[in-house]
Amino acid sequence: MKKLLLLLLMLCLVPAALADEAVLTEEDFIFRLSLEEGAPAFRPGEEADGLLKAIEQHTGTAMLQTFEDQDCMLPGMTREYTAPDESLVLATRPLPGNAKANTLETIQVLTEEYATFRGARVGMTLEEIAALYGETYTLDYDTAFYANGPLEPQILFFFDVETWKCLGWMLFRNMVI
Repeated sequence: MKKLLLLLLMLCLVPAALADEAVLTEEDFIFRLSLEEGAPAFRPGEEADGLLKAIEQHTGTAMLQTFEDQDCMLPGMTREYTAPDESLVLATRPLPGNAKANTLETIQVLTEEYATFRGARVGMTLEEIAALYGETYTLDYDTAFYANGPLEPQILFFFDVETWKCLGWMLFRNMVI
């Protein structure tokens, strides 16, 4: 949990990559548990219940709620859910005007089982991911950030700095700003 909170704090401090043209599309923020056509699609900014149920059906195991506390900015609760094998982490929060909302803010993937919309996976190199997303990223030590603007949703890739192989990736959308 401390790693996720630290990363979310870092997201507020590190400027996102800015380009003259949008580098990401709405499809880039889709998360699917399967690449099969017609597989359910989930995005940060949506209610978490559908994804939580889909993960349980897909894996046969429910996500564990590993954190819950009063949100730091809004009335309502911030929650974190972790797969038993720690391959997926979801962070949720309430919405402005809806304290009962359990809205996806972060989908973090730490396994090669799942791919981004463009096909990036854990184990790929920074060079391979840049071939999919372009060179318009901000690199902050071991993390490459892609975004269309500082307050836009982001895709982050985390790397081993010795091999520059991807250790995980995240879809993030700030729900407050």
